[in-house]
Parts: sequence; structure tokens; C-alpha cells
Amino acid sequence: MVLNKKRPFARKSALILILAFLSASLFAAKVPELQGHVNDYANLMNKGDRSSLENYLTQVEKQSGIQIAVLTVPTIGGEDLASYSMKVCETWKLGQKDKDNGCLLLVAYNEHQVRIETGYGLEGDLTDTKCGLIIRNVIIPRFKSGNYSKGIVEGAMNIGGVVCGDLDSVDETVKHEIDE
Repeated sequence: MVLNKKRPFARKSALILILAFLSASLFAAKVPELQGHVNDYANLMNKGDRSSLENYLTQVEKQSGIQIAVLTVPTIGGEDLASYSMKVCETWKLGQKDKDNGCLLLVAYNEHQVRIETGYGLEGDLTDTKCGLIIRNVIIPRFKSGNYSKGIVEGAMNIGGVVCGDLDSVDETVKHEIDE
């Protein structure tokens, strides 16, 4: 009888890989339930701002068909922000299916990360550059001053202004990019 000394190592390696995949899936952040346009699971917004933003985003959807959702979460559990935002968009099915015109403003509080995820139908209006400007020039300065609620509201309103062509609700630094 010939003993294969590599076999126990292969079993241990396979077991380690299986456990690693299982533990990663256990700690991956779950997508919370969609409750409306504003889903503040990290409790970063005050009640008045949450309500007025919900009303604003409802009007944007009624007038344009464009669905903008806000999600704040305490943590994404070490998951990549881009992957998590895509998972949220796919789970929530944001936007009209035939137009792919949904948008997500995602705030991961513990990771200090913000992302704007857009459907393909909005990429002509809401470019990566404009999203970056909204995050860097509108949202982050409010967050740094401790006013998360204001940063989220103004960020979402800038998104709405850009996609609806309502430049009155768009910050000057973002407008400048639109004019060029």
C-alpha cells in the first residue's frame, strides 16, 4: 500500500478555503429593506430633513420617472463599497427597468465612505466627474463639520437637480462642470 502524504494537506487546504468563504459571507453586510426613498439605517438624519428629502425625491420620481434612493448604514462589514452599492441597486431594483434610470446615494458611516451609484440610463447626465464633485464639494464638507443630515440632503438634492436639469438646486462647483 502506498501512502499519499499530500492528501491530508489537500483536505486541510480545502477545509480552510471553505471556512474562509463561509466566514466572509457571514460577515458581509446584508442589504436592508427598502422603506422609501430615504433609508437612514445609521440614524444620521434628523426627522425633519428625512421627511423633506423623502417628499423631494418622491416629487422627482413623479415628475421625471427617475428614482433616487438614499441609504445610510452603520457599516458594510469590510465589503468593498462599489460591490455593496451594486448589490443594493440590484436588490432594490432602482429605476425603471427599460430605462435603467435609478440612482443610489450610499453612506457607510463606520468606514467613512460615500458613493453615488447610477444606472446606465443616467450616466450621460450624472457622470463620474459630477458624482465626484457632489461628494467632494457638497457632502463631505458638511460631514466634516458634523452635519451628516445636511450633507445627505444637499447631496441628494444636487443629484436630483443634475438629473432633472434644475440647476437652481445644484451647487456652483458642480454647475461649473455642467457648463463646460
